[in-house]
Amino acid sequence: MVEISGLCVNYRDEKGNTFTALGDVDLNIPRGGRLCIVGPSGCGKTTLLLAMAGLVQPCAGSVKVGGAEVTTPRTDVSVILQEYGLFPWKTVYENVALPLKMRGEDAGEKVEQMLKTLGIDDKRCAYPHALSGGQRQRVAIARALVSRPELLLMDEALGALDFAVREQLEELLFSLWQQRSLTLVLVTHDLDEAVFLGEKILVFSEKGGAPELLDNTADGKGRDSAEFSEMRALLRRKMRGESV
Repeated sequence: MVEISGLCVNYRDEKGNTFTALGDVDLNIPRGGRLCIVGPSGCGKTTLLLAMAGLVQPCAGSVKVGGAEVTTPRTDVSVILQEYGLFPWKTVYENVALPLKMRGEDAGEKVEQMLKTLGIDDKRCAYPHALSGGQRQRVAIARALVSRPELLLMDEALGALDFAVREQLEELLFSLWQQRSLTLVLVTHDLDEAVFLGEKILVFSEKGGAPELLDNTADGKGRDSAEFSEMRALLRRKMRGESV
């Protein structure tokens, strides 16, 4: 589904100096896979996600989705950011319907079904300012999924939510992945979230170097299991660059 080969992304700072935000990344994500990306701030996690979305251009290497090279945003790829990206002057219904309206598609039945799936059908006429953080995030997820993308990219999308709401939405995402055969890629600072949602976990170390792709040995295990705790501890050590 996603093939990344020798990916390198450079940025310019305010003085015009070039620096490498992401260097020489190779990664393959199968269709229907679940990948979580963890690492310290500034390591390139978000840059990698934006490259998959076609929102930043590499200086070397390539990103392919479904066999086609990504050079611009694609209609079969949806992105959810931490800030939700909702339009404050539009209602819940109007925000969710926007991707379909932009394509000239009929929104009615698809939007209503998505609002019910996300448990926000009673908020269809509300504006974002009247919603809780968890409800706004449900709207963002509904908008991302209403066009039935093959690839869903999430950048710290649950990070601003409190513990209980975040866990509820993690379980909702897992359920939606099962129902829709999505390919799911999440950037997160929360190691519990990474262990719960990722079948593979890409770890950037604070010591730099190429990220390491790990099999999640706790995938499918409960949050209270020994395997879950062991995987979380392993991720912490890997992020610190400790030998294991």
